[in-house]
Amino acid sequence: MSEKLDIVNEISKELIYIRRYVRDIPYSLIVAFYDTFKDKPIDEQKELQKRLYDMYNLSTDQSLLNLEISLKGYAEIIFKPESYMIDQSGRVMLFTKGGVALIGSVDLFGNTRRDIENVIGEWMYVEVSHGKPFIEIPNATIEYVEPLTPKVDRDRAIELLDRYGVTPFELFLISQGYKPTKEVKRLFLPRILSLFYYDGLPIHTFQLSQPETGKSHFAIRCEFAFNFTHFTEFPSPARLIFDGRLGAKGAVFTSNGIIIDEIDKLDKVNFKKAYQSLNTGLENGVWRRGVQTQHCIALEGYRFLPFILFGNVSNQLIDIYTQTNNN
Repeated sequence: MSEKLDIVNEISKELIYIRRYVRDIPYSLIVAFYDTFKDKPIDEQKELQKRLYDMYNLSTDQSLLNLEISLKGYAEIIFKPESYMIDQSGRVMLFTKGGVALIGSVDLFGNTRRDIENVIGEWMYVEVSHGKPFIEIPNATIEYVEPLTPKVDRDRAIELLDRYGVTPFELFLISQGYKPTKEVKRLFLPRILSLFYYDGLPIHTFQLSQPETGKSHFAIRCEFAFNFTHFTEFPSPARLIFDGRLGAKGAVFTSNGIIIDEIDKLDKVNFKKAYQSLNTGLENGVWRRGVQTQHCIALEGYRFLPFILFGNVSNQLIDIYTQTNNN
């Protein structure tokens, strides 16, 4: 056991570590910008983290974004679109978690359909200015777009695997800050299954576990590292698949996977509305919404992507389960 812990400590020293100076900033966001912080003085790291957090926070808070633009005339944002819409005039609308439509020309996102769809489905840095007053929903004008594509250092991973003799699963756990004990492996194995496909099909997982077992932390990491979308509650069909009012495609078309947290606190009304569309999408990769837009167009899209459902299991439920099995 001591030898195993020594190996874990040695590997941890070789993995990316950056001290967090801004309390509420997602650690995965810091890691994603490792090159920005590398070898910088502490004071400069603190300032960079604050700026990074401010740019991320503007995408989640509509009031803060409006205030920033009113004071400066512009704002810098780091975000991943929650949904999007493109019209025939070449106008793109990207919707933030804060409910603001960022509007810009399709030329800002690429020259081909594939390039444009790839950029829209990824994290990005954008500069925005005042929105258009004649557009009824909260909005801002996109002036500049820079895709934020994660880098994969495959050679470095292979080097660590060969040097220390650990499995890829163990290396993954260590990189997440966990010691790969038997208990941790049992807890995380169902979670990482949905990072893979079997025979071209996604693997969906559903895990109930005790509170404070790292479910939300894992979900946030997946958002930044693997381009998943994390919902802290069961989403409406409009957010998940298609918003007929705005003609906007939802998260299943802007993500590599979906994580839904707090499934034990499920809103039955939302679940009943989404069940049929969700069931068809999970099984067949067909996402339909019977809601029509103002142009009388209903959505039907094809995408296979994994879903991870998380929930908390109560002590009362454990007692009932144990009692039933003992009897």
